[in-house]
Amino acid sequence: MVVMENGNRDSVRRGYVVERAAYAQVAAVEGLSLGQPARDRFAAFDASGASPAEHLVAIIAAHSAPGAVHVVPHAGGWAVRPAEGGSGIGTYGTQAEAIARGRQAAEARRGELLVHGRDGRLLRRTVFGAGA
Repeated sequence: MVVMENGNRDSVRRGYVVERAAYAQVAAVEGLSLGQPARDRFAAFDASGASPAEHLVAIIAAHSAPGAVHVVPHAGGWAVRPAEGGSGIGTYGTQAEAIARGRQAAEARRGELLVHGRDGRLLRRTVFGAGA
């Protein structure tokens, strides 16, 4: 779902997220293979020890626009983090608190707010600034 603050809707390409085992089965039948960059990313994720949800958040962050702010699950609560990495903006007990703070940060950056669920999947995207 995409929420645009100026009332306009943005088009979104919807796709499917599959686990590696399912991808391997489809790839074997269809003759698909991952390119070297994708294999390298999988190896780095495996070596990091991060959860699948953290992997998904990292992938989305890597493809975010400059100025993007993410609301992500964090240690039993919620964190607000800039897409470009670095120190987080803050941690909060509820998702609603994190969204409110993330919104302030995204508006100040004239970027976008990306809200993730507990499983790491993107739930909502709100764009502020020139792209809105």
